Amino acid sequence: MAELADARGLGPRPFGGGGSSPLARTRPARKTTTAVATASLVAGVILWATTVNTGPASAAVTPTGTQVPFEEFVNDGAGGHLWNEYDQTQYASGPQIDGRASPVNFGPSELQVFTLGADNHLVDWVNDGLWGRTWNAYDLSASAGGGGAIVGSPAAIVVGSVVHVYVEATGGDLVEYVNDGQGGNLWNVHDLSTGAGNGGPIDGDPAVLNQAGVLQVLVRSGNGDLVEYASDGKSGHSWNLYDLSATPNGGGITGDPAAVLYQGTVVHAYVRSSGGQLMEYVDDNAGGHLWNAYDLTGDAGGGVQMTGDPASALLGTAVSIYVRSSSGDLVEFVNDGQDGHLWNAYDLTGDAGGGVAMIGLPAAVLYGTVAHVYVRSLADHLVEYVNDNQRGHPWNAYDLSQYSGGGTTIGSDPSALVYRGTVVHVYVGGPSPGLPDAIVQLAESQDQFNGAVVENPPDTNCNGYTAFFGRGTATGCAPGTASEEWCSDFAQWVWVLNGVNTTGINGYAFTWVGWGQAHGIFLPGATNDPRPGDAVVWGSMAKGYSPHVGLVVGVKDGNIDMVSGNSGPVDAQGDNVSVWESGYFDPAASNDGGYPILGYVVP
Repeated sequence: MAELADARGLGPRPFGGGGSSPLARTRPARKTTTAVATASLVAGVILWATTVNTGPASAAVTPTGTQVPFEEFVNDGAGGHLWNEYDQTQYASGPQIDGRASPVNFGPSELQVFTLGADNHLVDWVNDGLWGRTWNAYDLSASAGGGGAIVGSPAAIVVGSVVHVYVEATGGDLVEYVNDGQGGNLWNVHDLSTGAGNGGPIDGDPAVLNQAGVLQVLVRSGNGDLVEYASDGKSGHSWNLYDLSATPNGGGITGDPAAVLYQGTVVHAYVRSSGGQLMEYVDDNAGGHLWNAYDLTGDAGGGVQMTGDPASALLGTAVSIYVRSSSGDLVEFVNDGQDGHLWNAYDLTGDAGGGVAMIGLPAAVLYGTVAHVYVRSLADHLVEYVNDNQRGHPWNAYDLSQYSGGGTTIGSDPSALVYRGTVVHVYVGGPSPGLPDAIVQLAESQDQFNGAVVENPPDTNCNGYTAFFGRGTATGCAPGTASEEWCSDFAQWVWVLNGVNTTGINGYAFTWVGWGQAHGIFLPGATNDPRPGDAVVWGSMAKGYSPHVGLVVGVKDGNIDMVSGNSGPVDAQGDNVSVWESGYFDPAASNDGGYPILGYVVP
C-alpha cells in the first residue's frame, strides 16, 4: 500500500492522529452535532483533530461552501441489508467535506477518495487499515510539496502505481497532485496553468482520461471555453493547452465536462453549452478537423434542454449520458441508432418504476453489464436508477436512503465506483445539519417582527447587506452601509452566513437562476415543490431579468411565506425600504411588476 509509507514518516499524518477503535465497522449512534476540523503543529507535522460545535451554524465572512459529513453507501449485504451507509467523517476522525468526491481503485485492495475538505484543503480518504482504523483521512494540501488551498471538486486517475489528482487552486490555476515520492515528499504539486504551453486559469471542476499514455484533462477555462490540458510533451512542454471551443460548432460552455474513452482510442467529452444544450466534443478527425463539436440536444430524438453537469457511462460501443432536465427529470442520452437518430433521449424519471424528480448532478457506473445511476432526490434521499428490467419496467428507481442500513438524507451530489468488480461504493455528503432551519432563523431575525431592519437613511437603498459584499456606493449612506437595490444582497447574505458557497450570485436577482442552473438545483415553476430555505425568484427567462428574490420561510397548504430585503409596504416616497416577512400567499397567483415566479433555488 502506498499509504503504508505515511505511518513511517514520509507522508501526511491522518486527520485525528492515531486511534484505538477496532477495524470492524461497528455502527455507533449517529451524532447530530457539527464536526469542526482544527489543526495543530505536532513535531513539525500538521495533525488534524475534530472538535464538536453544538451551537447554530457559524457566520462566515468568506463563502466556503456547505460542510457536511463524508458518507459512503455500499451494497455489502452487511447486517441483513443489501445496502449500508457509513459515516466516514466519524469513523476516520476526518473533516467534513464540500462538493463532490472523486474515488479510484488503487493497488490490489485499496480505495482512495479525494474531496474538498476543511479550510479548502485537498483530503485523501484511504481504507489503509492504519492508526487503528479501517479508513483514514490525509490532508494533502498541508503535507504535499507545493500544496495549498483549493476550490471545487477534484478529479483523480490511477496510472500504473501513481495517482494523479487534478483540481482548481484558489488562484484559479489547474494544479496536479501526484504521489511520486519526489523531494522527500510522498505527494507533490505541479501548477499546470503556469507550466503548460499556452496554459491559463480555469473556472470549474476537471475531468481526466488516459489516452494511450497521454493524460488529458478537460476543464472550463477562465473565459468560459472548453479546454484540454494534454501531457503530450510537444513544443518543449510536458503539458500543453488546447482550446476545444474553437473547433467547428464549438462555443462557450457552462458547467463542468464528463468524458469517456471510446473503444480505447477516441475521447468524447460532454458538457452543457451556454444555451443549455448537451454538447459532444470528439477527437474524430472528421472534416479535416482533429476535434469536432455536436449538438446532441438538437440532433437526438427527444432531446431536451439540461441543467447542471452530465455524467457518462460506456458499455461496449454504447455511450450513455445522464443529465437533469429543466423540469428536474433524469434523462438518458444514448447512441442507440433508433428511429432514424444516431442519438436518442429517454426520460428515466417518467419511465422508471418509482422514478422521482432530482436535484443536483447524477453519477453513473457500469456494474457488470448493467448501468446504475445515482441521484439526489427533492427529499434529499440517495436514489439509485437501474436498468434491471424488473416489475415490468426496463428501469427502476430504488431509495437507498430509506432502505439501506443506517441510511440518511444527503447534502451533496453523489459519485460512484465499482470496487474490484464486485461491490458498488457511492460517496456523498451527508445531511447538512439544520441548514433550512438556520436560513429561516437568520432571515426572520432581520424582519419587521425582530430586527426591524430598514434603509439608513430611508429611501436611499443604503443597507448593511450591500456593504457586506463591497457593492454599491457609500455616498450619502450611514456608516457600515452602501447603496444599491438590495433584495439579492440580503438573500445572499443569509445564505453565505450559513456556509453556502454562492460564487456566481451578485446584486442582480437573475443571477440566482444562473447559479441554480449551474448547480442543477433550480426548480422552475411557481409551484415546483418550494421548501423553507429556498430562494424564490420572479422574472422572465426570455428577457433574462428578475425584479425580485426572497427566501421561503414557510410552506402550508400550497401557499408560501417569504422574507425578503428591499421589501415591505410602499412608503410615502413610493419605495420599499425594509426586510419584510410577507405572510402566506399563493405562489401561482403572485407577480412582481407583472412578472410571475420563475422558480426556486435550493441551497
